[in-house]
Amino acid sequence: MELAIFASASGGVVLVPTPFRPPDDAITLHGPLVPRGFLRVIDAEAAPWPELVLQLERHLFAALGAAEAGVLLGSSAARTTL
Repeated sequence: MELAIFASASGGVVLVPTPFRPPDDAITLHGPLVPRGFLRVIDAEAAPWPELVLQLERHLFAALGAAEAGVLLGSSAARTTL
């Protein structure tokens, strides 16, 4: 699974499945979003991915706070291109 990474106005990130653009709800809730790169999920069964996959399926985006994003983007379950 490949996701686009967007920086949010609050300092967190919003993840959106590629090739989609951030939905209006994501922009309304998290302010202007700036593209920052891509994330390839290697193991969607590893925590916290099952919860994030549910968010992606329901809303077409998943939002993470700055601290959570820092931990997730450095995990072995994902590889990033920034």
